[in-house]
Amino acid sequence: MAKAIPRGTKGAIRGHKTTPAQQRLMGMARGMQKGTVPKSASPQAAKIARQIPPKALHKVAQKPKGGFRKSP
Repeated sequence: MAKAIPRGTKGAIRGHKTTPAQQRLMGMARGMQKGTVPKSASPQAAKIARQIPPKALHKVAQKPKGGFRKSP
């Protein structure tokens, strides 16, 4: 019998490399969740803050700064 593939929580971010712009956006969304950044700062970040769990956002926003993937 084949094993079922574990599914993450809705909106979970798996360990992929991010660009600096993606990391900034995730940092803004995390700030919105914590209440340090106003939700009016970025509609896109506000949407992300509602959809992705705080733990997953924190993981992406706090990634090491080296090894970013190149933007196209």
